[in-house]
Amino acid sequence: CDVETEEEAIKAIKRVSKFKNNEATTEVVYDEVTYKLHYFNKLTQQDQLSQYADKVFESYKGLPFKVQIDFGVLLQEKLDGNNYKFSARIPSLDNAFKHKQSTITDKKSLEQFKVDMFKQLRELMERTYEDTRNLIVGIFNVMFATYKLIDTGSRMPYLDKHVKQHSIHYIDSDYKICFFIVLSYKIRSEIDKKVDNHSVVTFSKQLFAYYYSIKGKYQLFEYLYNNAAKKDQSLNKYLQDYQGFNISTEMTKFTETLNLVVNIYAYHEELEGKTGQYRQFNSYGQINNESMTLDLLLISDGSEQHVMYVSNVEKLTGVLICPHCHDYVIILSDTNKRANEYFNTHVEKCKSSNHEPSILLHDVPMPICPAILNHPTVEYLMAGGLIDQFKAQRGFITYDFETLSDQ
Repeated sequence: CDVETEEEAIKAIKRVSKFKNNEATTEVVYDEVTYKLHYFNKLTQQDQLSQYADKVFESYKGLPFKVQIDFGVLLQEKLDGNNYKFSARIPSLDNAFKHKQSTITDKKSLEQFKVDMFKQLRELMERTYEDTRNLIVGIFNVMFATYKLIDTGSRMPYLDKHVKQHSIHYIDSDYKICFFIVLSYKIRSEIDKKVDNHSVVTFSKQLFAYYYSIKGKYQLFEYLYNNAAKKDQSLNKYLQDYQGFNISTEMTKFTETLNLVVNIYAYHEELEGKTGQYRQFNSYGQINNESMTLDLLLISDGSEQHVMYVSNVEKLTGVLICPHCHDYVIILSDTNKRANEYFNTHVEKCKSSNHEPSILLHDVPMPICPAILNHPTVEYLMAGGLIDQFKAQRGFITYDFETLSDQ
């Protein structure tokens, strides 16, 4: 709204329906993510911002979420002389995206968010006419744009097309413990010749109990062979209340506790049927002599996520990478079998190589000076047999040596 006085601008703001109440919430879907917008319209003191942040935190009842904020501001535009024009800019999701995004998981991260929030407010109010045509003369409300961090666990209806891939394995469960199921599948597949789905689910519950330090009648790997422990039903309550594994907040602890390197691959629907539809998008953990590598496929529909075990990454991605030098790469092809043969030949040679750089001499005796010979002019003269006409230009190379006394 554009008006001539500040009072008229404030009246126009109050006519907007969502600002009539002191507080209001609404939901907006953007890029397949559902954002919850929290409006607080009676903003008169800075201390209120801290109270509003606490209310947003309490509304999520301890669940982790992402948050960005934007303020509704009253703007004053200088025209000429002492004439001004006033306007109001209400908070929007687009403007919130321009500011820092924070992840709130506990009280500590909430306090850090408050520090960032007051910093954003201070930077907003310090603007002058030298920075912008519109001077901010008032702040009338604040909007918290939040969305819940997606938990990983429950099965989604469209997983079946991925399970058809022979390198992807999925076992259904009544609980949201897919992260522990894939780890259990990895361990059991290295122990058993044929993986039994029931044994995988059973052991995944024990991994769940071990990771979250839930006391029971058994130790971790004793559970593989302890039939009495398998009948223990004390975990059911924890499993029923479990909302899923949160990659953003738990992955570091997960990899460190179980000594894992976790490679997560994602599916790109726009490339379906083409090489590259499955790509690695993140890796967690540090490789050491005792670490176990766990390859996962992460599938999301915007509101839920699920992970499945990948037993053959090369078949999933359609790309072969030399495991020794990591430089030789080919795309798997049913038609170009010669490329596959070249790859196998390279791997055999690379296996016995020490991977130290070496100079491959040319068949014809010639000086090794790539800085000169790779020059396009030199290449042209050599191709035309005119190299004798080339006259090198004399130049100088200067070195600057600095010394320190040894005391």
